[in-house]
Amino acid sequence: MEQRRLFIAIGLSMAFLFLWQMLFPPPAPRKKAPVATSISSDTGSPVPDSPPVLAQAPASSPVPADSTSLDSSVRQSLIPSTPPRSVTIELPRYTATLDETGGILSSLALTDFTSLSLPPRGLHPVSLVSHILQAPGHLSLLVDQDDRSRLGQSRWILDSVQESRIVSFSTIPGVPELPTDIRIEKKLEFTDDYGSTLDITIFNLSDKPRALSTGRLRYDLQDKTREGSLVVHLGPDLGNNAPVSAYIDQYMVTGSHERDGKHEVAVLAKSWWHGLFGAPAMPEGVKWAALENRYFVVAVEPSGFTVDALFHPDEKKRLHLFLLLPSFNLDPGQSKTFSFRIFSGPKSTQLLQSFDPAFKQLDGMEPTILPRSIEIARWMVSFLGWIQKHVGNWGWSIIILTIIVRGLLFPLSYYQFKSMARMQQLQPRIAELQSRYAADKERLQRELMKVYSEAGVNPIGGCLPILLQMPILIGLFLAFQSAIELRGVPFMLWIKDLSVPDTLAHIPLLGIPINPLPLLMCGTMLYQQKITPMTTTDPAQKQIFMMMPVIMTVMFYNFPSGLSLYWVVQNILSIGQQYYMMKLKKEVTQNAVT
Repeated sequence: MEQRRLFIAIGLSMAFLFLWQMLFPPPAPRKKAPVATSISSDTGSPVPDSPPVLAQAPASSPVPADSTSLDSSVRQSLIPSTPPRSVTIELPRYTATLDETGGILSSLALTDFTSLSLPPRGLHPVSLVSHILQAPGHLSLLVDQDDRSRLGQSRWILDSVQESRIVSFSTIPGVPELPTDIRIEKKLEFTDDYGSTLDITIFNLSDKPRALSTGRLRYDLQDKTREGSLVVHLGPDLGNNAPVSAYIDQYMVTGSHERDGKHEVAVLAKSWWHGLFGAPAMPEGVKWAALENRYFVVAVEPSGFTVDALFHPDEKKRLHLFLLLPSFNLDPGQSKTFSFRIFSGPKSTQLLQSFDPAFKQLDGMEPTILPRSIEIARWMVSFLGWIQKHVGNWGWSIIILTIIVRGLLFPLSYYQFKSMARMQQLQPRIAELQSRYAADKERLQRELMKVYSEAGVNPIGGCLPILLQMPILIGLFLAFQSAIELRGVPFMLWIKDLSVPDTLAHIPLLGIPINPLPLLMCGTMLYQQKITPMTTTDPAQKQIFMMMPVIMTVMFYNFPSGLSLYWVVQNILSIGQQYYMMKLKKEVTQNAVT
């Protein structure tokens, strides 16, 4: 079919545009560091990522568990007069800081991963929690998302630190929206595998039944309000890493959740599509929800219950996650506990799966245009890691992987080459038929199929190898785009990091980056087109074919250099294969003549 190559070009363009929208082995074990806990006292909230000043923790005022009447004067007497304190938990893989102001997790720095930021911070550990003053803190408890009651800013008493990794807070909130005579406790326990558990317990200290149903979230997309008991807040965003421009896209935060067994990306704003068909409903019955960027994630999973989830960007475009707890009643002396499991760490497939199999899909390796059971991207990462263990360099591992893939696909490429050669031989006859039956399209199609049948040519034979290669290409794309193993890994010469574009310099005044690998990819594609037999004489189609390298270069220009390196190497190998097949064809032709 004469339009076959046009279909291929358009199909590849659409496939890669979809891929652009889609969007390991764990780190080498470190020598186990001693677990340390420090408590500091300050007059305000701690500065994120700053080491606390060591001080002896003052004893917290006891809260009477058997109180039956707590008026405002009694409640005020239970609040310590000392400045709010913070406690730091140091584990081998991360350091966490908690603060009495709001009873929040105010800092979480990953020891094994560094972030390159603008001066004066420079190189520092990746942060997944950023405490911003005048905003709800991470793991704060609220009545509504705006925190008008100031519950998220209230003083929580640091009750205890157990086993150097379990921290307990408590408060008796003086909030008009909540029933009087209740006590709320928070308990956070940290583990070595980037995990933690959060227990929120509400006690009824009175001799009367109490109902908690005043929590609420406002869903702007549908201008509706959802009601519950209390609201748990995560965020905003994933730490204050302030990366340099080359790394900004790695830290762009999105939200996702699972309900009814489906992994869904959070909708943050209305679009023209929603104007036509209506905005989606607020996620309810959520089994887990997450804030994530390309390489790191904070995912929270309720234990034994579901929640309503709201992802909300504030006026500064920082993303917040609010979880609405269900309403409940408490009889006198009763308590209610809500427990959560939380993963805060890198998107390593093995780490996520070992923590909770449901979190495996957060690794970014699952395709959206193929069945999710096809784990080709994860296979590629595992195979790439196996090669790296033997050669000791991720860049050379990519080159070796490319050689292996091209070798496996050579029979398909050879079949495609023969199909194109046969189609090229039929072009004069096809052109004659097109001229003869230009006014009768139905007759033209019958005659063309007759020609193909007599010549033993399948008109879509050249497309089949490309279709068979698409799963491999998708898997490689996802692997190079999302694999944390390639993050911050240099190769050679100007390629300093395989996870970002290989920017060599910027054009003066314009500020446009000069990325050699995509430019080299464009040049190799143009040369490959030049030596590839053309099966069409249509000038319009030829122009489209010539535009494909430019389209691919624009799409790849800001892709990770690891992906561009793969594509350049495979183009070079394809050119070599093309010369080899052309040589075989020439030899066969000469033998036939003699």
